[in-house]
Amino acid sequence: MPGAGSVGWWQDVRINDGSLVAQARRDDDPYERALTDPDFLRAVTAAHRGHWPVLDALWWCTHPAEAAPSGSPSPVARLSSLQRRLFAADGDAAGDGAVADAVRELEEEIGEERANIGAALAAAHAGREPPDTESTAIEQPGTESSGTEQPATWTPFAPHVVVGSSSSIVGSTPRWVPPRRRLLLLAGLVGALLLGALVGSQVTSASRSGAPEPTPTATSTRTPTVPVLAAQVFARVQTGQDIPRVPLPGAYDPASFRYLGSAGWRDVDANGVTDSPYYAARGASNTICLVAMPEGAGYLTTCTLEADFPRGGLRLSWQSNDVLPVEENGRTAMVMDITVTWMRDSTIETRGTGRALVP
Repeated sequence: MPGAGSVGWWQDVRINDGSLVAQARRDDDPYERALTDPDFLRAVTAAHRGHWPVLDALWWCTHPAEAAPSGSPSPVARLSSLQRRLFAADGDAAGDGAVADAVRELEEEIGEERANIGAALAAAHAGREPPDTESTAIEQPGTESSGTEQPATWTPFAPHVVVGSSSSIVGSTPRWVPPRRRLLLLAGLVGALLLGALVGSQVTSASRSGAPEPTPTATSTRTPTVPVLAAQVFARVQTGQDIPRVPLPGAYDPASFRYLGSAGWRDVDANGVTDSPYYAARGASNTICLVAMPEGAGYLTTCTLEADFPRGGLRLSWQSNDVLPVEENGRTAMVMDITVTWMRDSTIETRGTGRALVP
């Protein structure tokens, strides 16, 4: 029998020798349950209003980036591939309207199908018809009526995307709350290390030396929703400090860049921003991005759908060539391994680890 608090349930399974054994089943994976519970599968199928095959939709509830056992490719994986083409430093579709439209259409499809399978699961659990999901936004956490038990839901996360662009500035959004910065002092460093952070599972750099500086555009009239505190940085007016000195692909809206901090030691152009600044920016289809310019040459970037801003934040890492100066006693200069993380709550975390340069 399952222990107290277990979410599993048990069924009798006949093995090859004809004997019956009790096999534990997981109640938290709708796909697994549908394979072994015909009544559950029939209930979900009857309530499903989406276009994805029911078993595929159930599979992507808990395996969003994997191809379904039926062989159907993951829509989230396809979205990631398109976003890389549009935003990555080496992408082949920067500024391509057709690819941008395909990204938007696929995002809408994923959102609608998530809502449809979620409504079907809720209806199957409650034994009722599902609500119309075509004109209803996905219910946000905390909006359920008191006293009503809500079944577990599964929301596939869109992948983090390597990006190098900026998107539109918001028109009217909640009052901007300045990011809080936490500084971590690591042993072995000479003096205090002030850095800025980016989070992301994939990083790409591109060197664009010699290209013209981006020109800030007029404020966009788009007003995207702000599901995370971090995005409130876009509510403040863009200043000169917010404009990157490194040219970036056209997939970013230059007017959306907001300076978050810097991980450098020198201010070569005396503009008040030390080398290795990092910025918040918006990409196409309401993506939100963290963009860094290590040593002021090239850039690193990572992006995500705003609604899927990861709980662990957006992160970027790089090796800094902006070494600490050699002391008079001949101490060997150091190179820094830097990681910047931009958290959902607007916190900026920067970590730096010093390594002595090999003579």
